[in-house]
Amino acid sequence: MPDCEWHYLTAPAAAEVLRGSPDIDRTIPILSGDESWDLNSAGFEMLRNERYDVALCTNSIRNHPDLLLAVALGIPNRVAYSHKGLSGLITLPVGLKYPSPFPAYFREMVGMLTSYPADWPLTPRISIADEDERLAQECWARLQLEGKRAIASCPTTRQPDGGWPHRFFTEALETVCADMSCVVVLCGAVSDEPVLRDLAARSSIECRTLAGALPLRAFAAFLRRCSLVFAQDSAPRHLGNAVGVPVAFLRNLAVSRVESGSYCDSERDLAPPDVQFANGPQRQAVYRSVSSQSLGSAVARTLGSRG
Repeated sequence: MPDCEWHYLTAPAAAEVLRGSPDIDRTIPILSGDESWDLNSAGFEMLRNERYDVALCTNSIRNHPDLLLAVALGIPNRVAYSHKGLSGLITLPVGLKYPSPFPAYFREMVGMLTSYPADWPLTPRISIADEDERLAQECWARLQLEGKRAIASCPTTRQPDGGWPHRFFTEALETVCADMSCVVVLCGAVSDEPVLRDLAARSSIECRTLAGALPLRAFAAFLRRCSLVFAQDSAPRHLGNAVGVPVAFLRNLAVSRVESGSYCDSERDLAPPDVQFANGPQRQAVYRSVSSQSLGSAVARTLGSRG
């Protein structure tokens, strides 16, 4: 669509990931929450003054915040998924092939709008600049990782339900490091630093901690230097996929296996394949049944299969 200009409404942290993308003309980092209607104080007037022609309502889980915001802004063309109703507010409905990985739903929308078969790879992309590489290299040197094989372990997640206990992310790697020489870098946000340092202190393997010291694009460049990313179903998983590093992740057990599971060849879902939509007691039963040793063997196979 060469005559279109696409703007991306997002939160400030996500805007950092999108910066430099050749596919987006402008990012609008004015979201203060997870929903599109969670705008900062001046955000609504600013968006209304833009007089947009089209809104792509891309939330496949909760479509009403996107649609109600688009209607309130007076946007005449509203493209949205129709499987959860509100069809009277949608001017161009998009059907879903349920269940599919979450990124595939947006691919369906793009395919319908462009009349291209929706079958291209779902691997995410990120534009990493020279400055990002410089910051990543400085951090690599500061952590004394030159000449070492590093595994990035990301045990934290902001998802309130379905995340795995932190201990799995160090105990499993103890099995890996028993067979091969590796340094584990425990990664997270600034607020995760106490958790990461406690995990490092309790672990028998060589650990470093990296807690919010890098902007997201520089962090992606750092992950590209690692031999493996072992993560929750969280942002580092997707950043690892974007830079092509092998990813082993523990899927969120509270949601759909297909929707939140593997979506590209660079990653491997290590969660039990028969568990999804699990409640609290069911998840606790899974955590008791999975041994750190077996999980570590699966991580080692992921690492070994990628050289």
